[in-house]
Amino acid sequence: MNNKTVSFETRLEELAKMGERELRDAPNMWPKTLEELNQLIQSQLTRAHDYGSVCAALSLVTNATFNYFASEQGMTGFQAQCADLDALRRSRHIKGPFTVLKLEDGLYPQYDLMGSAQEFITSAESARWLREQAQASLKELDENMRRAPDMLHVAPAVVEHWKKLATDPEKSSTD
Repeated sequence: MNNKTVSFETRLEELAKMGERELRDAPNMWPKTLEELNQLIQSQLTRAHDYGSVCAALSLVTNATFNYFASEQGMTGFQAQCADLDALRRSRHIKGPFTVLKLEDGLYPQYDLMGSAQEFITSAESARWLREQAQASLKELDENMRRAPDMLHVAPAVVEHWKKLATDPEKSSTD
């Protein structure tokens, strides 16, 4: 499917015939109008999906909505990347700092995936966040223990880990 020479309607027809793998590998959609976006959404809502194709279809529709909105708002690439990471944070219920590593970068010598992961884990921001969260968890545990000591079930190893993080997160973040 060639993105540049095929009409939007033809792409919709092709998408309607695709299974999970083809939908997953299909190029991103860039609807130019709200009508095109709605056509894409309807075409995927009204077709039959199996367990895997529905996931790929949602991803395709979500990305097309993202592309349409970003284009309509005149967002820069940086703004779009920030929004993309925020969408990931929201959809995965991520509360603290996170990073994304691409294994494909490991194919090139200028990238140090292990170093990048280690740098993120041991950064001052990560250490501060871990310390604050561990302290808050210990405080909540203490308050709950006073109210209902028989109802609390936190593994002793978890409590010990929180205590280490609360005092020196660098010692515990890579254990």
